[in-house]
Amino acid sequence: MKNLFDIFGYCHIPRGTLLFHGHESDEIEDYMFFATKPWVAGVFNDSIQVWKTTRDMQVLFLIDHVDRNSWTGCSLLQLDNGVFVYGTSSVIQSTGIRDWDEDRRTSLFAKLKEEFNITGWLTSIEDKVELEVCLWGLGEENRRIAFVELFVLNG
Repeated sequence: MKNLFDIFGYCHIPRGTLLFHGHESDEIEDYMFFATKPWVAGVFNDSIQVWKTTRDMQVLFLIDHVDRNSWTGCSLLQLDNGVFVYGTSSVIQSTGIRDWDEDRRTSLFAKLKEEFNITGWLTSIEDKVELEVCLWGLGEENRRIAFVELFVLNG
């Protein structure tokens, strides 16, 4: 079995790290996308949840390059195509995982957790400058993050 940390690398996220989720509710969902800065989370919703990691974590490092303008390239397509075997007609072209079909997204998370013991990654948001952390399996073991506060941008 492939060790995906050997292929892609990992990022250490220390206990106490603040993560930002553009959403109104303070409920933990099974998977969540977090920005590393509040104003980036504000692009998705004016209400910003602040979460804090409750323990050290290692997540998959899905950045394959930084260009001369400091934009980062996402390795998500290489990961998806390496974990699953698809015909050419079903290969995803978008690195924006929010654009993916819900079943495809959750099956990738499930396979990464069950077969590779991976429950998160750090990558760029749609091959741009800003970074995001995605964590899954939160519904069953939500002790990795704790809700801190909710605030409204420009409010």
